[in-house]
Amino acid sequence: MNQENQSDSEQGQTTDTGDIIRTKICLTDHHNDLLDQIVEKRYASRSEAVRAAIQHHSQYLSENENTDIESLQTEIKHLTQEIETVHEKIEEQNSDVVHIAEQSSDNADSLASETNSETENKIVKELTKSHPLSVDDIVERIGGDVVSVVPKIRSLQQEGIISPVSDNTDKYEIDI
Repeated sequence: MNQENQSDSEQGQTTDTGDIIRTKICLTDHHNDLLDQIVEKRYASRSEAVRAAIQHHSQYLSENENTDIESLQTEIKHLTQEIETVHEKIEEQNSDVVHIAEQSSDNADSLASETNSETENKIVKELTKSHPLSVDDIVERIGGDVVSVVPKIRSLQQEGIISPVSDNTDKYEIDI
């Protein structure tokens, strides 16, 4: 069988020693003109230009016979999915942070109500020790400020725990 007439499956094969095998290829007019331009610019022959083009193209094929661009597109899709997963996890963590912040706020409210109770307990304790006491005396003894203590005095008064002294409404005593 003449090498010029080899079947498509035999064309382009080289031996392990790098022997050159003469093959017949078919090109469109456009590709033939491109090959001529490439040869004029860089290569000594059309055969050398075709071998270089084949070698160059083979470097861009991955193991699964996709081009590097196709492999990169697949990798980009995979990375996009991973990024979406990371975004979902971040959103979950952010919602957890919101819950923690809400819990902290609840704890602060609880602490504030305990503090309120502490302030009220201090007021009752001071009025039990010595009564009647003026608002200024109560503030001085419990170590608070008028702005925060007066509402507690009013609260205790509404609960019926303390009451103003009848002749002086600025002084308070335990309501027995």
